[in-house]
Amino acid sequence: RSLVATGNSIHDVDCNRLHFKAGIHSGPLIGGIAGRNRRFYRVFGDTVNTAARMCHHAPPASVHLSHDTKLLVENCRQFSLVPLGPME
Repeated sequence: RSLVATGNSIHDVDCNRLHFKAGIHSGPLIGGIAGRNRRFYRVFGDTVNTAARMCHHAPPASVHLSHDTKLLVENCRQFSLVPLGPME
């Protein structure tokens, strides 16, 4: 809850409130440093692509979890999960 609240309290340069949303998927991925002049860390794999799709379909002010991530956190009392139904 605090992640969403913090994200929604941020404003852009015109004082418009930014709407926070995130997508989380759990699975294998590969990461490494890319670039010659300007180096940066990149993460690759289907897990990253699925998380991006989860974020795209997330309602504003929410964190959208995949089924795989739900299975990992559903017994944790720190989270309140609300089912939204299957994605297309």
